[in-house]
Amino acid sequence: MEKTLPFLMLFIRPLLFLVTQSLIAAVLAVIGDASPWVSASKYWITFPVLANIATIFVLKSLYEKKGIRYVSLFKFSKTGWWKDLLISIGVFAGASFLAMAPNVWLASLVFGSQETAASLLFNRIPLWAVAVALLWPVTQPFAELPLYFDYCMGEIKAISKNGIVSLLICSFALAFQHITLPLLFDAKYLLWRFGMFLFLAIYIGTSIKIRPKLLPYIVVGHGLLDLPVVLMFFTF
Repeated sequence: MEKTLPFLMLFIRPLLFLVTQSLIAAVLAVIGDASPWVSASKYWITFPVLANIATIFVLKSLYEKKGIRYVSLFKFSKTGWWKDLLISIGVFAGASFLAMAPNVWLASLVFGSQETAASLLFNRIPLWAVAVALLWPVTQPFAELPLYFDYCMGEIKAISKNGIVSLLICSFALAFQHITLPLLFDAKYLLWRFGMFLFLAIYIGTSIKIRPKLLPYIVVGHGLLDLPVVLMFFTF
């Protein structure tokens, strides 16, 4: 069980995304929505809230069993903090490019236009749902990257004895989770959603692998980058 747990943990988030989408779809079906699954997908910015909270509790338990305080993951090093900050700024410059370029390129290649792809994700939803989704960028820093690029990457490296293999497995898993955020049964969508995050995941994972002290800086930046996505929904 100890050797399989890190691999199982790679799928906890997509599973929780699916659970959330299924619950919303069930409610919509009861009230008479003709396409409850597709309609539920429009609420996708709320899916990470449940996933993040559950991930945080699970990670806290797993680290405590190892004798590690979960909050210690987010402690900024007092030694060379200015260097870590500058490197993190550089990392985010590269991340910004990798967050946009594959998205735009794949959207044009697969759908013919970026607008067509964007219409699958950005739709008007009730304000209460957008308000709930504000918890996404607040909880995201403490869940996603610590799961994939600290706990899972470290444990899988110990099992496989290969740091590159563990990095690639966790990067692919992080990219894969996005096909369920939300899940739409369309091959083009699945390809686009996975591909748009793959290179970014490898890049961020590599940065943390090379310099683990960057994790606190990168997770803070990650949360700040997710905030505008939620705020955008207030404008619809």
